[in-house]
Amino acid sequence: QLLVKTELASLESGKANIYFLKLDQSGKVNVGHGMCSGAFTYKRSGKYKVRFSLMDICGNESEKWTEWVVFNTPFEQFR
Repeated sequence: QLLVKTELASLESGKANIYFLKLDQSGKVNVGHGMCSGAFTYKRSGKYKVRFSLMDICGNESEKWTEWVVFNTPFEQFR
């Protein structure tokens, strides 16, 4: 079993949070917000970046991270 070490940062404030997330049944990780679908909190507007690393069930963490992926706040899809 693997956990996905997920770092999410606001491009505006530079504030970052790291959470360890589980893969879903299809092998994907959900970088959602709030109680509905994830650990992270997003503002109503703005850009974010996210990157990932892996940790196994024994707590061994990979030192390698993916490249940063930049995206708009999820709230923009509801405008």
